[in-house]
Amino acid sequence: MLDSLQQGEKAAEMALRAARLGESNSVPLAVDAVLAKRDEAGAARLLRDSPAATDAWRADKRLAAALKIKDARIALEELRRYDGKEFVLDGALVARAHLNAGDLAAARRALETAGEGDDQARARFDVALAQADIPAAIAQIDITDTDGIATHLERFAVLANQHPASVFRLPMLGMALMSGGILLALALLPLMLLVPVHYRGLARRVQGRAPVALFPGIGLRHAWWGMALMLALPFVIAGVVEPRSIAGLFTGDVLPDADAFARINLWSSVASPALLAPVAWCLGRGGFTGRITWWRQVAWLLAALVMLYAVIYLQGAWLQWRAEDSRTEQTEAIERLLQGGQSIYGPALTFLLIAVLGPIVEELVFRGMLLGGMARHISFGWSNVLQALLFAGIHNDMPRFFFYFAMGLLAGMLVRRTGSLVPAIVLHAINNGVFFLLAT
Repeated sequence: MLDSLQQGEKAAEMALRAARLGESNSVPLAVDAVLAKRDEAGAARLLRDSPAATDAWRADKRLAAALKIKDARIALEELRRYDGKEFVLDGALVARAHLNAGDLAAARRALETAGEGDDQARARFDVALAQADIPAAIAQIDITDTDGIATHLERFAVLANQHPASVFRLPMLGMALMSGGILLALALLPLMLLVPVHYRGLARRVQGRAPVALFPGIGLRHAWWGMALMLALPFVIAGVVEPRSIAGLFTGDVLPDADAFARINLWSSVASPALLAPVAWCLGRGGFTGRITWWRQVAWLLAALVMLYAVIYLQGAWLQWRAEDSRTEQTEAIERLLQGGQSIYGPALTFLLIAVLGPIVEELVFRGMLLGGMARHISFGWSNVLQALLFAGIHNDMPRFFFYFAMGLLAGMLVRRTGSLVPAIVLHAINNGVFFLLAT
């Protein structure tokens, strides 16, 4: 995973060098590279010092890059460089530059000739929202547009956050019902696995082969609750904390920016333990103290660490042998979490989020509730394999699927051998902590 993060950094650094050597086409990507280092002034200088684009396509790219800089004056400066040019810039980008600068009248004028399209509709929505023109904002939300439903859900969340009373208008009521239906579907999705497991458990009991429970107080209802939270809670948190990230999270096409992604993860990591606490109580004291002595638990933990790092070594060697770009949505998500977390909360709180809260929540859900619940109905072997597959799948990182799968298996093995969830949490925390220290 470190290799993939380094690949992205190298690509950005190459674009930055090319831009500084006069390659104007690399300027937008170079601006992204500088902004990734939290150097807003450097990004602004890069735009100012490089020559203006000579055609509309390149000018739009540069203006889009300028809009990523928080200082609204930078985008206006870039926009003015094309006054009197023969080509016409994208109306939605021009409108956004004026909107960020607070010139709503100029933004509306730019949209009058902007045509139709997703970017134009988004700009019209934002301008209407800035003017508190609720009917005009609602006009940009179309519940019948199934192809762009993620975008309309995002606009619904943004408008509902800023103007809660708008939810009671008819078009918004439809979006509210749809949002509730999507969350319900996500919450019910774990039943596709847990219902067959339940009936398989009934068959085993009839045959007199009922398995021994890992945690007597944990059943399939707890497994459902844990998985339902894992799937649905991030969308609820995003809708409240960062509603403009909904479309990207829903489709998986575009991740939120680093700061927004860090805030979503922080609030999810804070809310999850609170919502999981009643179920964690069902693990009982034995679920954390274990059924063997502490030094034997440490011995099993050390053995699991050796096996895990052997897997990491083999996985890294295989990825190097393939010599392919191994960056994925998961590696980009981790990179943004590191950047946003350290920018907003500092390294200490980011370390706590990645190396402590994250492992606690994931181990409670996957090894405590899911593994514990399924192991009451089917064999431990199948339960462990199924939870490890889900653990690997939810990370959505195919080049490193085997690593996540192996980690899930090893953590499940620790729970079985020790009778405690603590060694699995420590294994997970050590892995994440070492990664954080190496990545930063």
